[in-house]
Amino acid sequence: MQSTIDTNTDHQGSHGEHSETSMKQSYTKDQHVNTDENGNYADNIKKASIWAYRNYCEKAIENIPQSIKQLKLTAVETIQPADVTALKKKVQLLDDEIQSLKSQLQTEKGNNVLLQEQFNSTIKHEQSMLEDTRNQIKLMVSSNNNEIDFKSKRLEEKNEEITQLTSSLNIVKKKLDEAQDEILQLKSNISASLDETTPRSIQKEGTSNIQGIHVEKLTRAADIKKVIQYTLDDTSEFLSTFTDTPDMLVLHSLTNDLKTKQPTQCIDRLFDIVSEASSKWPLLKCVISFTTPRRDSITNFTNAQIINALLKQKFSGVDNIYFADHTNMLVNGNLMTICSEDKIHLNDKEYQYLQATSKEQYILGCTFLYHLQGPEVNPDRDQTVDEDEEVGVIMNDFHCL
Repeated sequence: MQSTIDTNTDHQGSHGEHSETSMKQSYTKDQHVNTDENGNYADNIKKASIWAYRNYCEKAIENIPQSIKQLKLTAVETIQPADVTALKKKVQLLDDEIQSLKSQLQTEKGNNVLLQEQFNSTIKHEQSMLEDTRNQIKLMVSSNNNEIDFKSKRLEEKNEEITQLTSSLNIVKKKLDEAQDEILQLKSNISASLDETTPRSIQKEGTSNIQGIHVEKLTRAADIKKVIQYTLDDTSEFLSTFTDTPDMLVLHSLTNDLKTKQPTQCIDRLFDIVSEASSKWPLLKCVISFTTPRRDSITNFTNAQIINALLKQKFSGVDNIYFADHTNMLVNGNLMTICSEDKIHLNDKEYQYLQATSKEQYILGCTFLYHLQGPEVNPDRDQTVDEDEEVGVIMNDFHCL
């Protein structure tokens, strides 16, 4: 059947080619005639050519159904029944395979839909987790940035504080070095002052009650100078012009001022004197003598006791300040009946009491100076003190409050 179809096709193709060749030759000839002869025939020849070609096409179209019919008849006559059965089986197999493939395709489409949904769900879940993680990281970064800013500010403050502390430390070190140099200088001065060849210097300032003291008989451990000043103002004026440097200053200067000043005024004036002396001589030790009891006036006696109490209150705890207490001259808080006729100064009997009660103070005072001066001073070999109310005052820097 295939051979028959091919033969008919070749026959029709040869016929078509022959007709087309004839038309081309006729057209070329006519065109040549048209060119050689008269140009007025050109249009008519062209129209004739178109008409002839159209005629050919219409005839060819009319022959197509006939050719198809002939091909079908040829095919029917050629194919055998066994071939038709085989082809039908093959077609059936192909149909079954097509249906199977369609079913598989449908299944795959369903699986693809499920997989797509799972994939989309997984993607959404992952995206949600990533978004949460991103928000957490963003929040963490923001928190860390805030913390970094806070700690950076604290670090700057600490750096400034360190800078200030370093500056303060340098200042303190400088002051410490200066203090150490000063301490070394003071130690050197103290070492020089403790030289056995240099006696201790004690300056005694007081009223007329100290006039009867013979200072050369008190001790060989110190050089004691006695100056009588009747009032606190006289004492202050004398000390302001005094050029020596005493190791100890003994003040018995309140007995007369209590008659003209209030107790607080006396204490304040005495405090000024002690402050000026301590500023002038930084290593100075000061012994303040309490007022001696008086019988000239109950007012003066009471003011004397008030002054003694205020002295303890004002100077208690102050470095290098010591007291000499004369309450041993009182009996049950009252003054002894034995006193001088003027009821102010001490008589011989009162000096005996004072010497008896001051013996221990004298020994302790000599021991103190013994440690300052050296082993050659022996308190037991010192001569007996002379008569005066200030025996215990001069040496007693152990009665410290």
